[in-house]
Amino acid sequence: MSLTPWLTTQTGAPPLGNGGHSTNSQHRQPSPNNNFLHLIMMTQDQGMLQAQADQVASAARIARLEDAILLLLVN
Repeated sequence: MSLTPWLTTQTGAPPLGNGGHSTNSQHRQPSPNNNFLHLIMMTQDQGMLQAQADQVASAARIARLEDAILLLLVN
């Protein structure tokens, strides 16, 4: 499974910290609030990636269950 951030893959937005534009705010030390917000966004991103992985795994289990039910009905 790819570790590409969900927001980047769904919206085409650049990954956090790779905006490509140089501003004065990027040259300053990050504040505790900015660090906290970045941590929150990274955590949410990882949660979305995990939810996507869970959804794929659930779909595979449901497909196997449907196949098993069809085999029982045929016999």
